[in-house]
Amino acid sequence: MIYRGIAALVLAALMPFFALFSFGQEKKPVAASEAAKKVWQELNAGPHTVLESNHLILVVPKPFESKGKEFANEVEKHLNLASKILGFTSDSPPWEGKLLLLVLPDREKFGSFVRRLEKRSPDRDELASFVVLEGIPHLAATQAKGKEKSLPYLEANLEISGALLQSKAGSKTALPGWVTEGFAKAIHFRVLGPANKTVQIEHKKAKTQVASIQDISVVWNNPDPEKAQVLQASVMEYLAFGPHSAKLPNFLKGFSPDENGNSPSVDQALTAAGLSANNLLGGWKVWVVNPK
Repeated sequence: MIYRGIAALVLAALMPFFALFSFGQEKKPVAASEAAKKVWQELNAGPHTVLESNHLILVVPKPFESKGKEFANEVEKHLNLASKILGFTSDSPPWEGKLLLLVLPDREKFGSFVRRLEKRSPDRDELASFVVLEGIPHLAATQAKGKEKSLPYLEANLEISGALLQSKAGSKTALPGWVTEGFAKAIHFRVLGPANKTVQIEHKKAKTQVASIQDISVVWNNPDPEKAQVLQASVMEYLAFGPHSAKLPNFLKGFSPDENGNSPSVDQALTAAGLSANNLLGGWKVWVVNPK
């Protein structure tokens, strides 16, 4: 899940299960495509197809073979836009090599991936997870029970955007969950485009709610989860695509721990980016009327 942050980026490379990524006594990871096949076989996830795109090596269950290219294209759109906003380039990528994207057939197999490779228990409603294993970036995604006949577009796309944001912030920086999740949704809205019905509805909700806000902290301290998600996606869309977009990297780095390992507050992160709670709120209120 995208809000797990640094734990997903820095798992140690000494777990016994990682032996499946090596040939014989070699210490270097094998090609991502070979790693994909080995992981899939180890999980006993059934017949599958391996596809490759510009930035992905995609493994899907055989029944989804005909939809694999379309799925990869959608993920590429999110990856490309998030990378552009965060300043990643071919000379300065978020990670080495292509992303290994595993679309697992059900949540049971997804749970096995998390437990065996990440050595942790999956969260109750978790349907996607990003982790770097022996230098190879992995993203596993699945659908919720009862929806296994469809591909996990939303889950994979939100996870990849969150992983890119965490990579930009740095492996030692624990970003607040609302920052990561809000950014991921903002990227998703931008990929869908302003004519999309879902985007229009979410923007309308944000416009209505923001009008009455007097304190920006309600964005990250809102007791209403549904309202909070709307506001968090909106403010992160503002920070990523609005007039202060150039300050987003410094905002992320503003959450870097101090010399004692303490994580800064949101106010401190805003200060690091040359922003304040008041000017963020004022600018956001103007922008949300016509988010471009």
